Amino acid sequence: MDLFSTNKGNSLPPLAERLRPRSISEFIGQMHLLGENKPLRNMLDSKLIRSMILWGPPGSGKTTLAGIISNTSGYEFYAISAVSSGVKELKEIIDKANVSFKYYKNPIIVFIDEM
Repeated sequence: MDLFSTNKGNSLPPLAERLRPRSISEFIGQMHLLGENKPLRNMLDSKLIRSMILWGPPGSGKTTLAGIISNTSGYEFYAISAVSSGVKELKEIIDKANVSFKYYKNPIIVFIDEM
């Protein structure tokens, strides 16, 4: 094995994934939105999640926050990349969302990254 080869026998996820915050209490920053009695915290506490746009530079926690919102609310979570995914994949996710809500009243979160 050299410097640029991968260890295919390693089944551990990348370190960043293993250390990613999993709950609001582990998420650092954005206290103006996530602090007690703040807008996003109130949405999470009520489990009534509305549409939103998360904007910021790469690595600022947008995907992590979307995952935490999904875990906290119990909503199903779909993340796709606007760069590498096409319209077909997005339509499939929207169809799943419609079925999920129509038959099970279970909303989902669709996170479109890299827009």
